[in-house]
Parts: sequence; structure tokens; C-alpha cells
Amino acid sequence: MSEPNKNRSPHVDLTTGPVHKHLIRMAMPMLVGITASMGFLLADTYFIAKLGPDELTAMGFIGPIVMIIVSASIGLSAGTSSVMARASGRGDHNTLVKLATNSFIISIIISLFFTFIGLMTIDPLFTMMGADEAIMPMIREYMQVWYWSTLFIIVPMVAMGVMRALGDTALQGKLMIIAALANVILDPIMIFGLFGFPRMEMAGAALATLITRAATFLAVMYFLIYRFHVIRFTNEVLSNFKSSYHKIMHVAIPAMGTNMIIPLAGGIIIAIIALFGNDAVAGTNVALRIESVTVIVFFALSAVIGPFSGQNQGAQRYDRIEKALQVCALFAIIWGGILAVIIAGLAPYITPYFSKELSIQGYSNSYLISCQFLMVHMVWL
Repeated sequence: MSEPNKNRSPHVDLTTGPVHKHLIRMAMPMLVGITASMGFLLADTYFIAKLGPDELTAMGFIGPIVMIIVSASIGLSAGTSSVMARASGRGDHNTLVKLATNSFIISIIISLFFTFIGLMTIDPLFTMMGADEAIMPMIREYMQVWYWSTLFIIVPMVAMGVMRALGDTALQGKLMIIAALANVILDPIMIFGLFGFPRMEMAGAALATLITRAATFLAVMYFLIYRFHVIRFTNEVLSNFKSSYHKIMHVAIPAMGTNMIIPLAGGIIIAIIALFGNDAVAGTNVALRIESVTVIVFFALSAVIGPFSGQNQGAQRYDRIEKALQVCALFAIIWGGILAVIIAGLAPYITPYFSKELSIQGYSNSYLISCQFLMVHMVWL
């Protein structure tokens, strides 16, 4: 006898209907949601910049490390989403439960690993990147709190990958928006000590992130258990951990590596730029935060193409996968060129909102304008 309907996860069939409509329907809430998620670090940077140029410089060193972990979580999420989407395309609910539950355990293990390594390497890592003794106390203040939020970043990201595999991106987008708005509200309260709260400055920004991420963690787990019915800690499910691990990590490891390349390169760039002084680091930090928000469209596309391809692969609809890749590639080329021109033109008007220091603005503008002209050149080539 089949399982009762109440125990089956909601499922959106991506193997039929117009390809472009599925991509747009899935990408739009992801676009809004990822914008909100990227806004965490942008909001931290904006409010911390009000404390002074030294704090803005500290965020310049912190930013790439934070983005490395966020990017790793996106890669792990992509691996989970891709594998689960194939099971979803086959209509195999039992496998969905095994993969979802064991992906939850895998993400906890990886999260705790990042937290432990991070807390043990704060001083040597940031010193190697070029942070001086004036900046290091601010970095410690932030990272000693922020590293504890790693669990609440990676697990919800993987959980949202499960939702995408089932064709639901709307709920994920809503959760990410609510979390980002909560972070924007808590940031100034905890950084500057408003409404009777103590003034915590750098630690306040990290604590605001920790609280909002933890709330997101609780929300996504509730939905996976009680709405999607794909988390089940039974002996049958847990005994499948090794098999699930190999399936997920086979896709997740290269996806994590690919996603982490950009922030790793950003960390190397910051280390080089640190040789030119703290203002250069602060200016580059502002530019990188602005740039990270501008690429959200591409993150949204990358988030939805996995589950779309996975379901269609499971249903052996390879023609639909090829068409989806063609649509995404064409859009990325056209939108990339347009976006580059817009950023280069607006850069001098955006950067003053982050710092009144003309030298910091100069570094930010130089980075943004030169990078966008390079992007336009590459697009036309």
C-alpha cells in the first residue's frame, strides 16, 4: 500500500511545460531571496562603516573569509539539490527522505568542522592576509562570534537546496527575505546600542547575523519535517548514510570548490592590496560588497538550473536540459554586458554612502570601473 498523501512531499513537475517559464518561475523568488542573503554582509559593511575607516578595513579582511563559507554552503546545497532532483524526477519519495535526512547530518558535520578550524586560526589567517595590530582586535571581536553562525548558514542553505529539488523556490525566497530584513533591523540596534541594548560595535553585527541565521535554521527544519515530510530519523534512513554521502559529495565537492574559487581569489587580492595600506583594503571591501550584490542574477540561475536538470535527467528528458543551458548562457552574456555598463556609471554615486573618506571612495571607484570595463570587453570577445 502506498504512503498516505500527507506523508508525501509537495512536488512541482519540471519535466513538462515550457522550459523558459519554469526557469523564470523558479529564478524570480531565488533572485529576491539571494539578494536578501547577500544583503547580510552588505548591511554589516554599511553599518560598520559608520563606526570609522578602521572598522571598514576590518570588514575588508573579514569579507572574503565569510564568503568562502557561504560559497561552500551554496556548493553543498547544489550537490544535495542535484541528487535529490533526480530522485524527485523518478518519483522516488523513499530515496528523497534518505538523501534529505543524511544531507542534514552531513551539513552539521561540515559546519562544525568550519567552526572549529575558524576559531583556531583567526590570528594566523588574518595576519597572513596583512591585517595589522590596529585592525586585529576588531577582526577578533567579529569572528569570535560569527564563526558560531556557520552551522546556521550551511544547514539552512542545504535545506533550501532540498526545497529547490522539489521545485519550490518561493518558500526559500520568502525565508531569505525575512531573515535579511531582521538582520537589517538588528544590525544598528546591536552595533550602536539602540533601545536600551548595549553598544557592541563589531560583535553586535556578528551577533545580529547569528540570531537571524539561527531563526532561519529553525524555520527551514520545521518546513522540511512538517510540510515536505523528508526528514525522518529512522534506522532504515540512517543506515543509508554512507551511500547518501557518496551520492551528494560526488556533486557537492566540485561544486563547493568552484564556488569557493572567487572568494579565495578575493582573499588573495585583499592580501596584496593590504600592502598599499588600510584605505586600499577598505575601498576594495566596499567595491567587493557592491559587486557581490550585482551578480545575484547569476547565482539565481545557478541555483535553479541544478534541480531543473536533475528532474529532467531522472525523467530522461535530455532535450530540455540542453535547451535550459542555452537559455541561461544567452541571458548571462547579454545581462552581464548591460550590468557592467550600469555599475561603471553608477559607482561614483554609490560608494559615498559607505565612506566619506575620498581616498576610500577612490579605491572603490577604480576597482568597480576597471572591472566592469574588463567584463564588457570579455563579453564582446
